[in-house]
Amino acid sequence: MIEEKAFGMETTTPEANIINLGLGEPHHSLFPNDQLRDIWEIPKINMYYPSLGDINLKEKLIERYYRQNSIDNLIITNGGIGALDFVFRSHIQSGDIILIPDPGFPPYEQLAKLHKAQAIKYKINLSSNDTLFDWDSLNQQISYETSILLINSPHNPTGKVLSETDRDHLDHLFLEYPKLTIIFDEVYRDLIFNGQKHINLYEWRERVIFIGSFSKVFPIQGARIGWVLAPTESIEKIKPFMHNCIGAISSFGQEVAKKLLDSNISFSHFHDKNVSSAIKILDQYGLEYITPQGTFFIFINCHAHSSQVCQELKKIGIEAIPGVAFGEHSHNYIRVSLSNTQENIEEGMHKICQYIKGQQDQHIFVKDYIADFIAERGLKHIFGMSGANIEDLLFSIKSKEETQVILAKNEYNACLMAMSAYLKTNQIQVVYTTSGGGFMNTIPIIAEAYTSRIPIVIISGQVPVHFEGKGGFQDTSGKGDSFDIVETTRPMTAYCKKIKDSSEIPNTLQEAFAISEIEKRPAVIFIPKNIFSASFIPTKLIKLNEKKESEKTNDLSTLLKSINPLTNSCLVAGEELRHTDSFEALQEDLEELNIPIIATSAAKGSFSNAHKNFKGLIGMMGHQTAEETILQSENIIFLGCELNAINTFGVSPLLEGKNIIIINEFPTFEINNLKAKSVHRIKMNSLRFLKELKEIQPSSNLLIETQSITTEKQDEDSFTSENIIASINKTLKPKDDIFVDAGNTGAFCVHHLRSQGLGLFYISLGMGAMGNSIGAAIGASFFNSPSQRSYVFIGDGSFMIHGFEIHTAVEYQLPITFFIFNDNAHGMCTLREKVFNSEVTNINNFRTTTFGNGLRHIFQNVESFEISSIQELNNTLQLIENNNKVNILSLNIGRDEIPPFKILNNKA
Repeated sequence: MIEEKAFGMETTTPEANIINLGLGEPHHSLFPNDQLRDIWEIPKINMYYPSLGDINLKEKLIERYYRQNSIDNLIITNGGIGALDFVFRSHIQSGDIILIPDPGFPPYEQLAKLHKAQAIKYKINLSSNDTLFDWDSLNQQISYETSILLINSPHNPTGKVLSETDRDHLDHLFLEYPKLTIIFDEVYRDLIFNGQKHINLYEWRERVIFIGSFSKVFPIQGARIGWVLAPTESIEKIKPFMHNCIGAISSFGQEVAKKLLDSNISFSHFHDKNVSSAIKILDQYGLEYITPQGTFFIFINCHAHSSQVCQELKKIGIEAIPGVAFGEHSHNYIRVSLSNTQENIEEGMHKICQYIKGQQDQHIFVKDYIADFIAERGLKHIFGMSGANIEDLLFSIKSKEETQVILAKNEYNACLMAMSAYLKTNQIQVVYTTSGGGFMNTIPIIAEAYTSRIPIVIISGQVPVHFEGKGGFQDTSGKGDSFDIVETTRPMTAYCKKIKDSSEIPNTLQEAFAISEIEKRPAVIFIPKNIFSASFIPTKLIKLNEKKESEKTNDLSTLLKSINPLTNSCLVAGEELRHTDSFEALQEDLEELNIPIIATSAAKGSFSNAHKNFKGLIGMMGHQTAEETILQSENIIFLGCELNAINTFGVSPLLEGKNIIIINEFPTFEINNLKAKSVHRIKMNSLRFLKELKEIQPSSNLLIETQSITTEKQDEDSFTSENIIASINKTLKPKDDIFVDAGNTGAFCVHHLRSQGLGLFYISLGMGAMGNSIGAAIGASFFNSPSQRSYVFIGDGSFMIHGFEIHTAVEYQLPITFFIFNDNAHGMCTLREKVFNSEVTNINNFRTTTFGNGLRHIFQNVESFEISSIQELNNTLQLIENNNKVNILSLNIGRDEIPPFKILNNKA
């Protein structure tokens, strides 16, 4: 509740055996009973007093504090909060901008929200006592649209006071912003020590509203007497609320206030003494704090998240207030109230100091914690590019020598390396980036990972917090004139968070990895540079809700037995099967079913393309044999398939009158115009379903007889993509990894390459961007055994986009062979122009380029070739068969080939 937030920090209920150093009120022992013995003898004390306050009390306040003002400009209110409330009510319209301090008294923000104002926070200077305000922050936030600036001195919770420098800056603001009104909360004005003085702003009193209270200066907080001194125009705005919402302020409280003003009694010496005692103890332990110049608070730097510290302090009998209750800017501070007995203060301060001092030995730097976390997860590599705002983490990782820092040529390809490394190992990988353009390079591949459901975690260093909103280089904080990188990234991630405090790191890392794993989508953590070098005290991690696997139900068993899915059936293997932790086990599970296996394009590698049960691919780049198999089957099992337009192209008519079982862990699309006999959808992990299917149904002995995958006969010596791939198929080993680019080259490879199911087959179809196979191959190759090789199939257009990432393969001496299908054109665009348009413009054609010759001179220790015939290709494949180098084969093909996209072949 708003009310609880506003007052909860100030009215903590004392508990037994707790030394309460949290209460923001004078100690009850200070109440001046001897001054108030005859209060009840005052005539008419039980009657209503004037609604704007007792005239005599107002005169005494003017005499004591505001001699240059008239009593007509002063109203007695129901405490200081009552004064603030009526000022807000009478001066703020919905949407008005009000600047409030951070840290600051919690009701400032809550009252602004209640009155529908836009509260913008400016920072209090926590680093020195030169000024109360962080003037860089305040000058950044204020504008000609600002209605009100709220200031508080002496300041709660820091105890700081306005300085002459602050006053000079305020004078400038008054001149620069002629419509600006200042609300000056000075409820602690008489509680100033250490030779300081209260800076007043009376020379600007026509634009300042002063807030005062008897609840702090005098120990009569229960009397609820405050006041507001304001210009005549403001007073006239407040009067209607006083007349109609309050009626009258407590007569008892006002008489008590007059008595205390007449007595000239002061309590500042009491608080001054307590503050001195506390400082002495803090100095004894060598702790950091803000030296108070006023109030009865002291603000202590605990170098950890204040909420956690206060929770631990309560366990040892001390109540204090976390600095984060007053604003994020002071999350590492705790506020200690020194309005208590000397005995309690000394005991409490010693306990506080002993706890904080004892915890300092347990502090760990954020950069070191992350490095240890990555190593403990067993990650042997981390992919990315260095930069000023991420380098601290990299230095820490490098110094520990447990995780290898892989330096990519750009962050785009680093993400692809992490994605393929995940597919290779079934272990979520980490990408590191710097800020600005460094992180922005990852956006296309974050989108690819999101759409393709491949989990990775990206840790991006950001500009230091003190540069946010100030035109800092690469600032994407959303402050000032910058855009908000978190809100930009959030829609394409399963988890996206910016760290505001060092103590958030453990739970954030845990959450990011857990959610990324569950959702099979990317997670991003943004960390300002200054936080990498901040320390914190590790605490017990929050327990996350574990993902519950669906139990095997009678309904599932009944369904499988009633449909008898392994009789007269076929299975379409989909993308979710890529999340296997064993290619061999997946191959065995599918083989044991002994039914025809079809695959989607992205799941081509889930089953050996050479196996007698493999019937090809469905969809845009599919095979006729796959369609024939579906037509001859009674039951079709879509296992982990993304039923998107690419996978289901031309499929819907084939399913008429069939029993369809769709097994997906994640939601998928509907198949358009489906006229099936029955459709059963089961939300379940695809790999787990395979196990249960084998338990419920014995292997089928009724394998559907269909033709093997065949291709149209052509001249075997012609240098076409199909013949090139046929030659390459002969050299592939069962565990080799294959990486295929989108586009014409991708279509030929998806249709004609023969993956044997024991290695990784990767194609980027989520966003279909060009050149993705290069970075992907590099990432997976770090996990290859000595006998494994990676093969990359790209077009010349793809090479021109990301080809020089090959440098990373050369740098780390990875055994990768790159095939560049070079038709000196953006082949897909040229083809579409030829097939779909009546006019050929040649805008997508290039001059002749010989990549093999050029790259041979650019890169050392590579084998690079220009190939223009099948004979040259076969000779070269034989030559490089057993080397462990980077091989580059530039294949000079023609522009007239039509790739096996069904829509193009139908149109052609």
